[in-house]
Amino acid sequence: MAGRVSPFVPTPWRVVREALRVADVKPGELVCDLGCGDGRFLVAAARDFGARAVGVEIRRDLVEKALFNAFKSRVAEFVKVLHGDILSMKLPKADVVTLYQLTSLNRLLAPKLSCQLPRGARVVSVDFKIPGWIPVKKFTVLDEESTGRWYDLYLYVVGLSDGLCRASGRGAEEPQRVRLRSPRRSFLLAREHR
Repeated sequence: MAGRVSPFVPTPWRVVREALRVADVKPGELVCDLGCGDGRFLVAAARDFGARAVGVEIRRDLVEKALFNAFKSRVAEFVKVLHGDILSMKLPKADVVTLYQLTSLNRLLAPKLSCQLPRGARVVSVDFKIPGWIPVKKFTVLDEESTGRWYDLYLYVVGLSDGLCRASGRGAEEPQRVRLRSPRRSFLLAREHR
C-alpha cells in the first residue's frame, strides 16, 4: 500500500475553485474527488457550484475531517465521503473527477478512469499528468494567498484524452478510427462501434 498512497497536501482554496471552474462544473453534476483529503474539493463543488460531490479517501482521520468540513460548511446533504482505496473500488459515474495524486498513482488510475467513467467526463489533475493521456487544456494558477507558488491544472476528457478502453469495461469490439478535418488542423479520434 505504501507505493499506492500519495501524501496529503491540502490544495489551496484558490486552486480548488480554479480547477472546478476549468472543469466547467454545472449545478446538479456529480463531482468525484479521488483522495479527497480534508474535503475541500467536495465543499467547493457543492457550495460554490451547486454540484453533488463524492470523495474517496483511504485515511480514516481524513474521512472524518472531510465529513466535518462539509457539515461546517452547511453542504453535508450534498457531500458523501467513502472510506477506501481508490484503486480497489468501483468509481461512481461522475461528470467530473478531481485528482491531486502523484504521477505513479495517476498511471495506476488511468485504466480505471478510462473504463469506468462515462464518455465526456472531465478529469482535472493538479500538478501531475496522467501518463498516456493527452490533456485537452493545461492551465497554470498562481496561489498568492497561501503558498505563493504556481500550480499546473491538466484538463482531460474521457473518450478524447485517453483513447478507448479496450479492456473489459467499455467495448469488446475493435475501435473504428475516424479522421475529422477542421480548417486549422486534422484530428484523429477513436470511436467505438455501436
